[in-house]
Amino acid sequence: MPIFVFDDSGMAVFPELREAETYLECYDVLDDAYAAFDAQGRKLQLDCAEVTAPLSISLAEEEPTHAEDLRALILLDLRVGSTAPAPEDTSLEGLVAHCLAFRIAVIPYVHPDGPLRRRLFRWFLSLFGVSPRADKG
Repeated sequence: MPIFVFDDSGMAVFPELREAETYLECYDVLDDAYAAFDAQGRKLQLDCAEVTAPLSISLAEEEPTHAEDLRALILLDLRVGSTAPAPEDTSLEGLVAHCLAFRIAVIPYVHPDGPLRRRLFRWFLSLFGVSPRADKG
């Protein structure tokens, strides 16, 4: 079941639920930074008890009442930030297939070191010659 997640920077498409749960950051979930939908247009509930807690994703609704909203968001994102835009009259099912076929904004893997935030933090520290694993004593 593909998962579509939107934030200020655009759209991310996750082919599997587990990929979305691994990639998305709890601090962003707690700040309500994401809007998430399944491929049918059902709104998804993103939950984290705290920043360090595991993320869980569940259906916020049984009926796909946001299908047209999802379709409009995908079209907008493809028009603004994609080299492979889709025609305006493409159905939601067609847009889902289009995104998956062209791997648009799909996160192909999660680095074993953890979320992007930790990698960026390590990179930032390396600019100053500091190791996050250095002894403090």
